[in-house]
Amino acid sequence: MIFLFDALPKLLLSTTFFIELIFFKQIHYFLFLIPLIIIPSSFKIFLNLFVDFGERNLPVLKNYFSSLDPRFNEKGELISYLKYEATLKDEYVDVVDPQIEMYLILQLQSIIRCGLQIKEDLNDIASYLTIITSFMYFIAGFYRLFIIIF
Repeated sequence: MIFLFDALPKLLLSTTFFIELIFFKQIHYFLFLIPLIIIPSSFKIFLNLFVDFGERNLPVLKNYFSSLDPRFNEKGELISYLKYEATLKDEYVDVVDPQIEMYLILQLQSIIRCGLQIKEDLNDIASYLTIITSFMYFIAGFYRLFIIIF
């Protein structure tokens, strides 16, 4: 998913620029592919919106409970909460369903965890991707400049 929405449009754009300038000595198709850069930007905006949604709404849902006892798996990831029915605040006892609220809390924590993992993976490949695409732009640009001058 990361490759499809982040790396592929950038690589496709830089490769098109490289091939067109070096082999065909024009930039016809490159100009039509420039809108592809919207895809990685939109992906990052969408990812930030999801993570922000989870981080904003998680404290609101946790406010329904007076205390939450988390249960973790072997990797340290949150699985569920133990005593949520007995620790529901008195003012919310007949207003909210604790099982639904706990399900929503677990979903929001999953959204946050997955979003942060995708951001971390994006940061891991960003430097390599920048080096590759910049190298293609640099070589093609200097080749074209060299052809124009000489």
